[in-house]
Amino acid sequence: VGNTHFSPHPPKTLSRLSRLSRLSRLSRLSRHSMIKTLGLIILVCLTCEGLKCYERDGRGRGQKIGLQECSAEKSFGCRLQEQYDGEMTEECVDEDDIRKFTRFYLEEEGKEGGCVENVGYQKKTKLFCLCFTDGCNESKEKAAASESTTILPLIMLLFAATAAIML
Repeated sequence: VGNTHFSPHPPKTLSRLSRLSRLSRLSRLSRHSMIKTLGLIILVCLTCEGLKCYERDGRGRGQKIGLQECSAEKSFGCRLQEQYDGEMTEECVDEDDIRKFTRFYLEEEGKEGGCVENVGYQKKTKLFCLCFTDGCNESKEKAAASESTTILPLIMLLFAATAAIML
């Protein structure tokens, strides 16, 4: 007797159920997006405080100022350098400085950070240190101790945490 389709729900109920199902999915997506957004905000806030390095005025070569928070563009590491003539440099460094210093001073020693001695053009640099933790450029000992704490693992950790939040 004709083509009858039996449904336990009348047509109006089906459309309501369909709308509720869509709203439920949207709600889950919204919660998921909100959780991801909150996670990213927390991650950013945890890394908001900048690196602190010992600094000197006069582009790192003058009078000692003390422990200072690095500006955003110069918060990639700390430098400690002593020339044989006694000139000292203590400063925050940017990403370009790190590449340049690593290539010029540390690469031939097979290091990414830490300290090296008797390096540079005509070996005029008595001590060169590049480090990545707060106050690490206060002394050779502190800078050398932070050698194992290079910026690469920190960046990898940041990306891993961001990826985990995005999933």
